[in-house]
Amino acid sequence: MENMAGLGTALPERPSKKNAKPTKAEAEDEDEDPDFDPSQMVGMDKAALLKAMTENRGGLMEALQGKLDSLIGRSSGYIESLPQKVQARVRALNELQGKYDELEEKFKEEKAALVAKYNELYKPIFAERSEIVAGRKEIELTAEEKEAAEAEEEE
Repeated sequence: MENMAGLGTALPERPSKKNAKPTKAEAEDEDEDPDFDPSQMVGMDKAALLKAMTENRGGLMEALQGKLDSLIGRSSGYIESLPQKVQARVRALNELQGKYDELEEKFKEEKAALVAKYNELYKPIFAERSEIVAGRKEIELTAEEKEAAEAEEEE
């Protein structure tokens, strides 16, 4: 390793800085915002990060959002290009999904009502448990516990 004199000729020559194309990293550096400080990114939540990234691009974001909004509900033509039998299956599946969605909505409503009902039923139990844990409510010993306590005292 000490004698590396002949290695320099095996390596390709690097272009001089005058004629060289900028590397990808150098080209990206030219596009960077001089006011950007990466140390401010530490601990930043996703919403704040997204806001910081799009802060100076409000017009672009509005244009993109407008374009996306105009596409909602429009057919891409893909379904219409399928054979009639496949289109019928897709339509039937959409109808079944609609029925499923209605049932799921009813389920969620009934579940919420049931959860609310049982939360009310749990309240006195939780209150009593809190009193016991905090030591504000004394609990009577059972007969077996009294006998065990007396046996311990005698020893």
